[in-house]
Amino acid sequence: MRSKFVLLLAAILWASPAASGPVAIEVSGAVPGFSKPELEALLAQQMQQAAGPGWRFAAAEGLEAGDASRIVWSFKTLREVWKGGSHNGFPSPSHAETYLSTEAKLYLDGVYQMTMSTEPTLYRGAEDSTLTEMSRKVAKAMFVDNRL
Repeated sequence: MRSKFVLLLAAILWASPAASGPVAIEVSGAVPGFSKPELEALLAQQMQQAAGPGWRFAAAEGLEAGDASRIVWSFKTLREVWKGGSHNGFPSPSHAETYLSTEAKLYLDGVYQMTMSTEPTLYRGAEDSTLTEMSRKVAKAMFVDNRL
């Protein structure tokens, strides 16, 4: 009986999108304080931690073009507000609030699954934990709560 269970579990894992390779993280748009490769790597790392061992994520930069399973992140700056404070007479990014609109579209084996939209606010550029929290919440909603 145990061997049948192991075979059944192996068949389920083999058929799952996670078994076919990593889910590519693609980014369009800009986020202050991050280059595109840095943002893809950050999102992949944080989503991996939130989704658990059943899924693998990788920045699209290091994968072949056209990976069937992917999350396409779109970032758009809605507004940037510079608060008081400067460095040598110039506004400092550490004194800015950046209002973003984000959209994450999930494709598994080339088939569209879902879209999640958020509107985070960054307060300290790359030092801000807002993107980390947002990417973990999106991963949890897509891969843990949804039971894909």
